[in-house]
Amino acid sequence: MNFPALLSTPGLVSTLLLWVSILVYTHSLSHPPHAQRTMLLVLPVLFLVGHVKMGHASGIVLPVLLDFLGYALCAWAVWRTAKLTVSTAVYCAVWVVITTYSAYEIWLLLCWVLDLNAAMTPVQLIEAQILFTVAFYLLIRFTVVPMLPLVEGFRIQPLQLGSALVLGLIFTVQFQALMRMYRGGQPFSSRYVFGTLLIQLYCPAILMGQNAAFGLSALGRELKTVNALYERQRSQYQTAKRNVQLINKRCHDLKMQLAAVRKSLPADFPEQDWSDALRAVNLLDHCSNTGNEVLDTVLTEKALDCETHSISINTVADGKALAFMEAADLYALFAGMLDGAIGLVANLEPPDSRQIDVTVVRRGILCQARRTPYE
Repeated sequence: MNFPALLSTPGLVSTLLLWVSILVYTHSLSHPPHAQRTMLLVLPVLFLVGHVKMGHASGIVLPVLLDFLGYALCAWAVWRTAKLTVSTAVYCAVWVVITTYSAYEIWLLLCWVLDLNAAMTPVQLIEAQILFTVAFYLLIRFTVVPMLPLVEGFRIQPLQLGSALVLGLIFTVQFQALMRMYRGGQPFSSRYVFGTLLIQLYCPAILMGQNAAFGLSALGRELKTVNALYERQRSQYQTAKRNVQLINKRCHDLKMQLAAVRKSLPADFPEQDWSDALRAVNLLDHCSNTGNEVLDTVLTEKALDCETHSISINTVADGKALAFMEAADLYALFAGMLDGAIGLVANLEPPDSRQIDVTVVRRGILCQARRTPYE
C-alpha cells in the first residue's frame, strides 16, 4: 500500500487529527454505552467536511464556515461520547479544534525550519510526523486536559463560553490564512509567519488564563458555601449548648425542690412513686464528662434523643484527645454519627437490643473515634 499517496488524500490527515483530538479530551471521562458507535459515525462526516474544505482551499471564507461546521460536529461528538453538558461540550470542542490545528501547524513549522522535506524520504517523513503527533497528544493529555473543567454536570459560564468561541474563531482564521499561503505555494515571510503564530499562541494562553480565573471564582463561591455551612454548624452547637445548660440547671433546681418535698411527705407515701419521680429527673440530668465541653454537649443532647427511643448509650471517651478540632466541626461530626446510629437501632426489637457504644481513644499520635452499630 502506498501510504504517502494515501495520506495525501485531501482532508484525510486533518480528519484523523481531529478525531484523535476528540479521543484525547474524552478518554478519561465517563462514557455512555453508545460512545463507540458515535465515534465511528462521526469519522466519515468529519472526513467529508475536511475533503470539501480542501477542495476550496484557495479561499478563506468557505473554509472558515466549514470549520464552524467542524466545531459543531466536534461538540456533538463530545456531547454524545462523554457525560457533559452542552455548554461544556462546546467549550471542549474549541480546545479540540485548537489542539488539532496546533499539531498540524507545529509539524509544518518544523518541516519548514529544519527543511525536513529535503532531508527525509516520504516514508521517513510520515514516520516522523506520526512520532511527533503521538508525543504532542501525550503532552496535551497529561498537561492541558487535567486543567480543564470537563466534569459531569458542570456548566460553563456564558461569558467563558462566548470568549472561548471568539478566541477559537481568531485561531481558525489565522490558521486558514497560513494554510492558504502554504497550499498556494506562496513564499513564506518569516515576519508574517511568526506574527501569525504569536497571535495564535495568545488564544490558548488566554483560554488557560481565563480557565484559571473562572476556577478561582468557582473556588471562591464554594468557600462561601463552606463558610455558611460552618456558621450554621457553629450556631447549632451554640443552641445545643444553651439547651443542655438550661436542662441541667432546671434539673438541679428540680432536685432541690424534690428534696424539700421529700421532707414534708407523710411516712406512708409509696416508695415506688417517689423512685419513679427521681428516676425521671435523673434521666433528664444525663450530663457527660469526657474532658471536652463540645463532646459533652453533643453526648448529653443525643442521650435525650436516645431516651425518647428507649436506646441505651454507653460512652468511653477521652475528650481531651479531640482538642485539636474546631467546636463546630466536632459537634457536626459526632451529631451526624450519633444521629445515624439512632436511626439504625431505633426500631430494633426487643427494646433491650437498642444499644449504642461510643468510644474515643488515643492510638499513639492518632485519635480514633468509633461507634457501634456500624452501617
